[in-house]
This record gives sequence, C-alpha cells and structure tokens, in this order.
Amino acid sequence: MKITVLYVSALSLFLMALMSCDEKNGGNALPPDPKEWVCESSTVEPSPEEIEQFCGTADRGLPAPDFLRKPSPVSRLGDKNAYDIRMRDFLRAKGYVNELGWPGDMNWRLTGPYVGPIGSGQAYGVHPAVRIYYSPEMIEWLCGGRVTEIPDGAIIVKEMHSINASLGVTIDAEGCMVINADAEPDSWTIMVKQKDESRDGWYWGNYITEYDPPTSSWQVGNPPIFDISAVTDESFFGGETTPGEPNPLWFPTGYVYESSNKIPDIVPAFSDYGNYCINCHGSAESEQTFVSLDNVLTPGLRYKHYGPLRNENPPGDDGEPPHLPGESTRQNFSAVRGEGTVDNYVSPFSKPLPAPDPEFLEFYDQLGAVTFPEVWDLRLPAETYDHIVSAADGPDDFI
Repeated sequence: MKITVLYVSALSLFLMALMSCDEKNGGNALPPDPKEWVCESSTVEPSPEEIEQFCGTADRGLPAPDFLRKPSPVSRLGDKNAYDIRMRDFLRAKGYVNELGWPGDMNWRLTGPYVGPIGSGQAYGVHPAVRIYYSPEMIEWLCGGRVTEIPDGAIIVKEMHSINASLGVTIDAEGCMVINADAEPDSWTIMVKQKDESRDGWYWGNYITEYDPPTSSWQVGNPPIFDISAVTDESFFGGETTPGEPNPLWFPTGYVYESSNKIPDIVPAFSDYGNYCINCHGSAESEQTFVSLDNVLTPGLRYKHYGPLRNENPPGDDGEPPHLPGESTRQNFSAVRGEGTVDNYVSPFSKPLPAPDPEFLEFYDQLGAVTFPEVWDLRLPAETYDHIVSAADGPDDFI
C-alpha cells in the first residue's frame, strides 16, 4: 500500500517533532515506533477488481460551479474575501453532497493515535477526525492511478470534527479506535487546483461552522479579513473610521488564548495559495496530496488508543469535555484561559504603557504631542500581508 506508507512516513516525522517538544513525553504511553500505532488489519488495500468496478460505474457527481473553481490571491483582498465567503457558505450547506453529489470516503476516520480519555486526552494526528469528498476531476485522477496532472478547478473537501464524545469512538479487540457516529462537520479544509497561481499549484483553505450567535469574537471567523490591520470583523473599530484611542482588547495581536474578550487582529490567513499546509503536504508522492481510493473503498487506516479511557476531569460548564493544549482540533486557534485560573502562568506578552515615558518625551523634545489618530494613519500593514507565494515557475533569485 504505497500511499499508506507515504502517509505514515509523513505522520511519523510530524509526530517525532511534536513528541520531542513534549516535556511530559518521558511518561507518554505512546510507543516510540510509529509502526505500532497503526492496526495491521486496516492496511488491506482494495483489490484491482474493486477499483475497476468503482471507477467503471461510480457516479462522479457534478463539477463545481465556476465561481468556486478559481480563488483569488490575498493580493486581491476584496475578490479573495468574496470567494472565501461563497466557499464558506457552500461548505456550510454541504453543497458538495447535497447539490453536486460528490463521492466521499467510506466513513469518518482518525489521522493518528490518541492517548488518554477521548475528548480530553492528547491526539497525535495531523488533523482531527476527517472524511473527504472529491470533485469529479479528483475521482478521474484517482482512477487513473494518481499519475497525471490534476486539472485546474479540481477540488478536495475535507470534513473535520473535533475529537470528543460526540463521535462515539469505541475501541475494538486490536485496541483500534472506531468512529461510530455519523457526525456533522464542525470545520473543513479544502484544496482547489490552480497551477498558474503558485509553485505548488493549490489554494489551501480552512473554514469553520457557523456559531449562532457567536459567543466570542474569534467565532466571527477568518475568512474574511478586513483592513490594513487584518481584522476579522468590520465592527472591529466600533463604527469609527479612525479610532480615537487604543482598545486594550486589541492586544496582544493575533488569536490569543488569554481572554474570551480578545478581538482578533493581525490574524494569519487561514486560506491562501502557498499556505502552511504544504509543510506536510510537500512530502506527498504527487500533486501535494495523500488522497487515495483506499479511503473510498475501505474504512481506511485505523489507529490505536493508549492510556485510560475514563475521563478523570469533569466536563466544562458547556457539558463538553475540557479542551487540553495539544489536541489537534481547530480549537487550538481559539482556546482561552479560564477567568481566575491560578497555575503560576506568566503572560509572555508585553503590555503597552498607559502613558508615554517622561524621560523619552524629555529626550525627544523636538516633537510636539502626537495624537493617536495621527499615529493610526501611519501604522504598518499587518504581517498577514507579508506572505510571498512562490510563483508557478519557481521563486525569483532574489526576494
């Protein structure tokens, strides 16, 4: 199973790096040999006859509409936002199934082993629970043996779900985790092929389900992104074109876990060409993707569970198991520290002074008072926009 070997090899490299950074790894129940993480019975690939039968008779569904086939780069932010909102709404409506009828994986599956109680333990996968759907172009490529060039406009949709009790995970006789629930996704990642837009040729996107109503500012979402300061909500400035004074809830910038009231700014773009996804996908055998008919025609790889199943921690106020740092779910972007938490935590972030340093003003006395609106007009663009995508014909000699 060639694709399986490549995927497990990439996963092994990722997890070895993760485990090397884990201060508690000395007592980790996860075996050091990645070959032990995968259940042997799940590595059986579909037969040539099964593949021929599927490829000869399967309904490929309808191609994606034109407005989803060519995403705009961040350099055209208005067009990019418009595309991302259309894609987000398409995903939330599950248009890839309900409207277009795309084939998908046989079932939900996990992408790595898990240590501890489901939902409050440690996931060692590159994603949470996943289930993938394929546009007609992708099915043709898979049925052709993954050797041709994927055409522009092809789309891969990866449904994702946080690893928690709602998945109905059980452990079989081999110690393998099985997802029993037919869960609805709470986030998605996508790949859209456009070979002329970047060296890797893909638009990589990450979208989340709708919160109604949002309980925190981070739940408003990204995309879209607005303004030179890369904010996620047009009401960020409180309705003012130019704010009269800084808002303490702007700091520290980014998505920060310290307060549920933090307003996201200078955020990383979750959707873009040449995005961070290629850190792992660059190791794929072809076309920067690990997709395989194995997952369509079989349940796919199954991974083992280690450590206790019983949750020693009580559920949170919302009835869900408390999220722990390190679980590979989208909550990593949004987890916040509980109010009044006492654990000797020291914030690594500096805080702006409430007033200018008198010694600074005395030394630089050539300038008069400068108002915040004057400073605001001269602010630097967010580093969000610093990302330079390698062109389709390769990087320039000098960047």
